[in-house]
Amino acid sequence: MSNKRALKRKKKKKNRKVFNPQSQIKNMKVSNQKDLTAGKIPMVNIIAYAADLYGCYLYRILNFQNALNEYNKRDVVFNFFSLNRIVRDENFYKNTTVVIFQRPSTPQHVEMMKWLRNISQKCGFLLVFEIDDLLFEIPKYNYFANKYYSSQLESVKTNLQLAHMCTTTTKYLQGRVKEYNKNVGILENYLPGYMWNMNGHRIHRNNGKLKIVWSGSATHFSNRTEERDDLEVLYEVHSKTCNKYQWIFQGSVPEKIKNAGSYKFIPWVQNHQHPRVLQNLDADVGIGSLVENNFNRAKSNIKRKEYVGAGLAGLFSTFPGCPYEDANGTYDWDNSNDLLLELEKLEDPSERQSLYDKELESLKNNLYIEDNVDKVVDFWRKTLRIP
Repeated sequence: MSNKRALKRKKKKKNRKVFNPQSQIKNMKVSNQKDLTAGKIPMVNIIAYAADLYGCYLYRILNFQNALNEYNKRDVVFNFFSLNRIVRDENFYKNTTVVIFQRPSTPQHVEMMKWLRNISQKCGFLLVFEIDDLLFEIPKYNYFANKYYSSQLESVKTNLQLAHMCTTTTKYLQGRVKEYNKNVGILENYLPGYMWNMNGHRIHRNNGKLKIVWSGSATHFSNRTEERDDLEVLYEVHSKTCNKYQWIFQGSVPEKIKNAGSYKFIPWVQNHQHPRVLQNLDADVGIGSLVENNFNRAKSNIKRKEYVGAGLAGLFSTFPGCPYEDANGTYDWDNSNDLLLELEKLEDPSERQSLYDKELESLKNNLYIEDNVDKVVDFWRKTLRIP
């Protein structure tokens, strides 16, 4: 190589602009641009490390990954991929714009976050802590999560402070996370329409015994503690109506239900099977039940969206700050007597249709990721200062 050519390359490398995530969020710019067919278009390369491969992964990582990779307006291009194993090779992060770490919570994660923070300046990426649960106040009935995160709280707080920013789901959780990191953005949870909108919003029209489904994981109750849990009201209502109505528990079922009367149990399934299984139950009513605590205040309203996507009239518990609160005044309850009255009303198919229509109208503009991808793109454009 000639000295002239080498000098030219050295000068070009010296003048290259580097994305500096150490600066304030408001000063951030994207450095990773590629010459595409229409000219130079900002290219955002995102690497996300998943904490699990279940519901949180689907809604907080995979959903955004699919939507952004398919974004085709060509004013900005996204390359988004996710891993469940951490790569500790600096070369792997070259030309990366954003590294997302979902719920890093262990001392080992602290070491990885420190390493990522150290190389972020050189590689030019933004380090993001993704959090969708209030990990500081997990109730005791959520037995395994409480036991795990209560022993890792200092690591969680350290990792929040090591991140350049955090992403979360709700305003309440945003405010709580800001206690440890002032840069917190909200990315709302959406349903992947290709999985959920299979019935074209056709509600089930059963005329026989009312079929009621509660769908959820064992994190909502515990057979190990006597603490009041998320299904407290359902225990009483189920025991009084198990012969009158057909009760279905999909995903998990507590011992208190097993010992109280008749029910049908549908086991847990993988993410991509869940919508089809829930829809094929041919149920009439979906129950969303949460007890009042800060952990539940921090939750999103994804259960409401799932029941609309499955064609179910939804009945949801309520309390101040509850994620199921609805400005349009759909049916709600906070005690067993109220829930019993609402179920009696919904024995009428026309009442179920009316309730479902209100839920759909309330949620339709924020229901599916395919209809809201521009909001997600705008979030990253503003965060990364893309013009």
